[in-house]
Amino acid sequence: MNPDPKSETTADKAMDAWYANSIYFDYNTGKPKAGKETEAYDFLNVINTETTDVGFGVKDGYVLGYFCPKANTDPEALKKNTPREREPPKMPVLPAGTLLKENATCPELDDTGKRPACAEGLCCG
Repeated sequence: MNPDPKSETTADKAMDAWYANSIYFDYNTGKPKAGKETEAYDFLNVINTETTDVGFGVKDGYVLGYFCPKANTDPEALKKNTPREREPPKMPVLPAGTLLKENATCPELDDTGKRPACAEGLCCG
């Protein structure tokens, strides 16, 4: 739940909040801190290197994150698949023969590093 009902609820804010839960994960043991397992697993799903698909739903101040596959909770796997530093994802390579929607444009990042919301006519809309 968005703790500030006056601010917009977004997947970006949820990701930042989930990432902040890294304080509940012990990188040395590969285990969540006792009593903070839920918070630690929120973080681990965000950062896990084996995650291949991500999706979000936003409604009424809540964000639902879908991470697939979910993080393997075995401590040895977590030590291996949980990087200590957050790195932005790498842009995928466009497969040969793939074309963008006709006359579509992909807006450039703005000064904050974000793109405008998807809309009809954009490559994402």
